[in-house]
Amino acid sequence: MLPCYNGGPYLEQNLQRFQKFLGSLEMSWELVVVDDGSSDETAAVLQRLESTMPGLVVLRNGRNMGKGYAVRNGVLHCSGRLVMFTDPDMTYAWENVGTLLDRLRAGCRMVVANRRLPDSVYTVKNELVRYVYRRHRTGLLFNLLIRLLFGLKHTDTQSGLKGFPREVAMAIFERVHTHGYLFDVEVFIVAKKLGLKVEEIPVHLTYETDYTTVKQIRYFFQLVPELIQIKSLELRGAYNPDSRGAELP
Repeated sequence: MLPCYNGGPYLEQNLQRFQKFLGSLEMSWELVVVDDGSSDETAAVLQRLESTMPGLVVLRNGRNMGKGYAVRNGVLHCSGRLVMFTDPDMTYAWENVGTLLDRLRAGCRMVVANRRLPDSVYTVKNELVRYVYRRHRTGLLFNLLIRLLFGLKHTDTQSGLKGFPREVAMAIFERVHTHGYLFDVEVFIVAKKLGLKVEEIPVHLTYETDYTTVKQIRYFFQLVPELIQIKSLELRGAYNPDSRGAELP
């Protein structure tokens, strides 16, 4: 499952690459893409591909709602036995996607990429070294804050590669409320409340561009209100197993 906002510059090529990779697996699959109200050529590209690319399922938000909303929408519409989501810029190596799927097929209940693990590797163009270093340092500080606020042990809540059995994905994302980029924090909070064991895998990331749809200044000002909202929801029991639906089997 891929959330997408203004992905026109790279979307078609990356979806074709993803389709080729999925086609190499010995399993049936669907590729769900959620267009989060894009204002570029994304809608036209997806409309064309939807009629020619087998296995592609396109969902469209009427307006830009945020990554959390787009991921939740996509995950809750997935029909497969296993559910995985990642970012359409394909930063993670195909081997990482394959490893994640293998761990799910082996019976793991939640598998996530962790860019902070010692065996994780970054491949970076020379002109992007400072950009990636700043992201890495900011990520370290952010995850320290998250661990202090919510009692989580994980050092990379915001990685863009996560997977679950379908029943686990449904139980988690039915309890996700945040529309923005901090929805990943809710995913880990719910997993903790449900008593799920989270398996973390090292990854190989390749940065070829600093293109991002995250507006850093706007994101900074949204961060504190979103964290307050999530903490308030946690204190009110919104993520507890008995707050919505049945326990996991």
